[in-house]
Amino acid sequence: MDDNLKIMILGTTAAISRIPPKDRTWENVIATFQNNSLIEPDGEEIGRCEFKSVKSKKTFNLGGCSDPDIVSEIETWFKKLIDNNDILNGTQIDLTGHANIVAQSGARVDSSNPFTFLVTMISNEEEHRKTSCDIGILRYPDISHPYFQVYRIRLNARSSCQRFLVFESNANSINGDFVVRKYKPRASVLDSVRKEIRQAAVKEAENLLLSYSGTF
Repeated sequence: MDDNLKIMILGTTAAISRIPPKDRTWENVIATFQNNSLIEPDGEEIGRCEFKSVKSKKTFNLGGCSDPDIVSEIETWFKKLIDNNDILNGTQIDLTGHANIVAQSGARVDSSNPFTFLVTMISNEEEHRKTSCDIGILRYPDISHPYFQVYRIRLNARSSCQRFLVFESNANSINGDFVVRKYKPRASVLDSVRKEIRQAAVKEAENLLLSYSGTF
């Protein structure tokens, strides 16, 4: 691994470690990268925002069930949003909860007692939201990927059903945000470091890498 890359890893790890765990938000991590003199952006930021809606009108659907075809559509939609097999394989996000919300149709009938059963049988309105997926991931450099990669994935799913007697109207949707930034060593700064400081930094970086993986 290139010495500049090793020093970049050492300095960036130290900078991130100074952020208290509870404050390691996307915004604070990105600010730390932006203020790190050892690194510079590698290409333009990739940012995508995709929205998918599913609307339907049905009759005689009282169970709040999910349509497997729509679940499959959501899984395809998510792969298109990310459009990166390395990230898809690395995150392994379980879309089941979000996909089921978007694919749900029918307002459930409450059979807990005769009165609620009668009321919900005649008319019912149901809404569900899921916003639990908001993840930021930092990928460390390696020989085949000589850069830091920081990415964020946010998903927000919603389902709404209005039913009167056997007639229902469903309006479901999912919104996704995907952002990727890459950072490489800033050669103009790293190449100007004094030889003895550079050698010490490389040695410390190698020890850090050995402690993580056993190789570098």
